[in-house]
Amino acid sequence: MYVAKYTDPHDWGVSYLGTCMLHETTRLVEVPCRLEPRYPDDEMDTQPAITDLTVACVTSVKNATDLELDLTQDTLPILDHYAELVDSPRDEVVSLLAPMCGAYFGEVLRRHLEDGDWDCTSEEHKDWRLRFERCSLELNPIGVALEVLTGREAGGWGSHLQMAPPDRAKVDRALSVFGDVREDDFDRFSVRFEGVEQAYRALLNNPGGMAADP
Repeated sequence: MYVAKYTDPHDWGVSYLGTCMLHETTRLVEVPCRLEPRYPDDEMDTQPAITDLTVACVTSVKNATDLELDLTQDTLPILDHYAELVDSPRDEVVSLLAPMCGAYFGEVLRRHLEDGDWDCTSEEHKDWRLRFERCSLELNPIGVALEVLTGREAGGWGSHLQMAPPDRAKVDRALSVFGDVREDDFDRFSVRFEGVEQAYRALLNNPGGMAADP
């Protein structure tokens, strides 16, 4: 499997042709990488660390599957397919694969919902959070990615939705429409996306917890 590490940061929101270093077993191969967001004219600011990781994800998926990611919900099944191909040591999953897949997943959420700000102030990926301005939800998309990639619960990574106490019942009711989700299905980016969107839409219509800190 190829794993890309973006090496030349660039401003977000424009097509960019840069270089990546790809790990092919023990060799480093320098190749061009290209990221063309579907919404190049949007005004959503993205932190450089998230941009780098997202570009790395797009490049890795392209080299592993020959399929293109474009920062839309429709490409999450492609990311799920990529996750199924992962056969890497846990330390590599934690240090590189989960951060880049989680960054991509978080950026898809932000652009689809047109809301959300990253908190990447910590040096530890487990402490990163994506918080929404129009409701009290927050989560760590990198924690989500770690669970999807390993098939195990990632305690302490903020992978599950957090919210203000007054919003808990509303979110539970919103998610109950999914019924019992099989464990294998839950470990998919596309299914996690649907859960976050459902909870977000429910609180957007009735944001009772906005006055409280999550």
